[in-house]
Amino acid sequence: MKRIIPPHLLTTPSPLINNFVDYLNRSSSEYIPQYSVQTALSFFGHLYGRQYIGETGLSTGCYSMLVGQSGIGKNYCKDGLSMFDELHTNIIGGATSDSGLFTAFVRNPNLMIVSDEIGDKIGKNDDLAKSFWRLIREVFNTRKLTEEAYAGRRNGIIEEKKEDYNIISPCLSIIGITTPKQLSLGLSDSDVESGTINRFCIVNAFVDEIMDNEHELRPEPTDELKSAILDSGSRLENEKGQKSYASKPELKLIKFSSGDKVRMNRKRRELLISKNSIYTVRSVEKAMRIAMLVTISMKLEIIPTEVLDWALEYELYHAYNIKKISNSINQTKYAEDIEKLVQKLKGSKNGLEKWKVNKYFREVLGLETYKRDSILVDLEEDKLIEWFDQAANKNNGKSKKILFYVGDKRKH
Repeated sequence: MKRIIPPHLLTTPSPLINNFVDYLNRSSSEYIPQYSVQTALSFFGHLYGRQYIGETGLSTGCYSMLVGQSGIGKNYCKDGLSMFDELHTNIIGGATSDSGLFTAFVRNPNLMIVSDEIGDKIGKNDDLAKSFWRLIREVFNTRKLTEEAYAGRRNGIIEEKKEDYNIISPCLSIIGITTPKQLSLGLSDSDVESGTINRFCIVNAFVDEIMDNEHELRPEPTDELKSAILDSGSRLENEKGQKSYASKPELKLIKFSSGDKVRMNRKRRELLISKNSIYTVRSVEKAMRIAMLVTISMKLEIIPTEVLDWALEYELYHAYNIKKISNSINQTKYAEDIEKLVQKLKGSKNGLEKWKVNKYFREVLGLETYKRDSILVDLEEDKLIEWFDQAANKNNGKSKKILFYVGDKRKH
């Protein structure tokens, strides 16, 4: 059955951001409304980067991940952004190493990454990927990015004294593009516990949510939209230069409405102890960022309560939806792993010794210990497998545990 996304979550409280969303929707023969909204939020988070700060110290940087099967048409958002390159926005692609990203920050401390390579790095455990994600996590919350961890990996930056590489108030927005299967790799325990995935607002789409564009393709943005982006672009252009990373920007303070800060603190604590906390641990923080950049686009200095409530509902909707995706994907993989083990045992007339079972889990299925135990417990409870003791022989003084598939015998 087709899901129904609440209509007010396919738009925003900001007329200016909605103007940009409308532009994206009309830039391709097919579009996906929720992708356009999330792309717009990250883009405006970049436009306002290093100009504003939230009452709790938050920047406007917004991390987004667009999730959909291959061929669904995720790239129209990336293509739609390309026309703004000439307006001095600092949109980059391909910075998927910590050294490459740090180099980019030195050249310009307010960046936006638009790349499907980001999605490809989810779930990777190599040193390059780990160091990249560590920097992504650090930039999300830091007010000062230091060079110490990245010394000696400057990729062509002009050599200066180490203290010159303290980046003040870095701001990063991201639009990553990936598939549900690739996302599931990033929902492993280690990635969730580190907080990598939880820093992203993850928006997914299905084929039946693709919309046909009935308007003329690639219309010119409205004068208001051009003016807003040109104004922000001028600020971005002024930030470029050899020393801009070390300069302390003048940040305008965006405040909460009366009582909203306390209300959001209570909501954050509520979500921390909920059964869905693995998906919502940073939802309040992400909602406050979204509310802040929406407020700025409305030329306000105090976040209206209704804007904050919309942002929280928007973020939680997508957080809970990703939980459903994750459960579906993980349940499917779990069933596949059980079936693979069963077939392996069926093909082993003499059964498998315990060390061989563990090796198969580790090297073929790539499962952590607790997942291996869960599969074995389920199969034993269903009386499909059984461990047998093999007596010690004269060449080996130790008995062995041998695992057999016994499901076929149970049927007779």
